[in-house]
Amino acid sequence: MGGDSVSSVAAVREAQARQRAASRNDRRRCLNCCTVGAHRAPLQLGNPAILKLSHYRILGTEGNIRTHDEVTAEPALQLKRMAEKLIGSLIYGEHELPKKSRSWKAALKVPLTIGLVLIFIGGVAYKFANFREERRVRLFIEAIQNGQYEAAYQNWDADARYTTKDFLQDWGKDGYYTKGMHDARVTDSNGKGSSVVVYVTIDSLKHPVALRVDKETLKISFSPISKYPSP
Repeated sequence: MGGDSVSSVAAVREAQARQRAASRNDRRRCLNCCTVGAHRAPLQLGNPAILKLSHYRILGTEGNIRTHDEVTAEPALQLKRMAEKLIGSLIYGEHELPKKSRSWKAALKVPLTIGLVLIFIGGVAYKFANFREERRVRLFIEAIQNGQYEAAYQNWDADARYTTKDFLQDWGKDGYYTKGMHDARVTDSNGKGSSVVVYVTIDSLKHPVALRVDKETLKISFSPISKYPSP
């Protein structure tokens, strides 16, 4: 009985060893027949280089086949391309040159020029604002200087209270304003509503004479308002 049991155990162990050997042979045949990518090369388990992942090809998302080294090197290539593009843009790209800061003289040049132009325009406008009224008074003075008293009286805003005799007492040859007169000229004028006050400087008088000129009729009369004392 003892001999039979020993032989049975030996038979079982031998059967298990054969089964394990058969299983290992099946795995070897399976690995040798495996293909990787498009290459149907049998795997050599005895070759240590078979364990390197760089020998295997990987199917990309777009259907192209790339090796493991290519996949791992792709981020580095992308960074290199981005760096080359950035450096090229910095070297060869169009860049605006920084503007130089202007000095205070250059900064004030434009406002100062505009201010001078406005002052000039204002002066011209002031000078010619009362051109019509000043011209009428100049014609009046010329008529007085030339002895054309009748023509001068026609430009005067006369009424029944200021007759030709009264006019000649003021503006005649030896009148109040013309006695000893050698020169008379318009020196200033100011607008006053519907009229303009024109100032006439006469060399024989201490202060200018203020004459009122109506803007519509251009008739002349003595102005009740004057910025100078009575001559």
